[in-house]
Amino acid sequence: WPLPSRERFFELCTEKGLSRPIIEWLAMNVRRDGEVFSFRLDFQSLRALLADYFAVDLWHVLEDPDPLRQTYMVIGDKSDTVSPADLSRLDDLVRTRRSLHKCVLAGAGHWVHADDPEGVAAIVTEALSG
Repeated sequence: WPLPSRERFFELCTEKGLSRPIIEWLAMNVRRDGEVFSFRLDFQSLRALLADYFAVDLWHVLEDPDPLRQTYMVIGDKSDTVSPADLSRLDDLVRTRRSLHKCVLAGAGHWVHADDPEGVAAIVTEALSG
């Protein structure tokens, strides 16, 4: 969908309730095409990637972890992509597996790296220093 300006992209995303960091991240894919701006993402490929993602069940990675590898699940407390049932399942696993860690970032949504980059950096720093 062509847009008259980059600013119009920001306006539309703001109207949809996206946060400024997420809008800026998405805007990296807005490119000038002559007199208009357009999104340069291949939506058909994105749909295929999402379908593949939702078709794969990787709970076994958490249920039977390599004890020599520390695994950190970083979740934004405002994310709607992890169901309450999955959070409960994860909590049960964390209680019984010393190499599995659940880290919740207050105020972050699904895109924790955009909503709370400092929080993600703190988790990574702690994990690497531990």
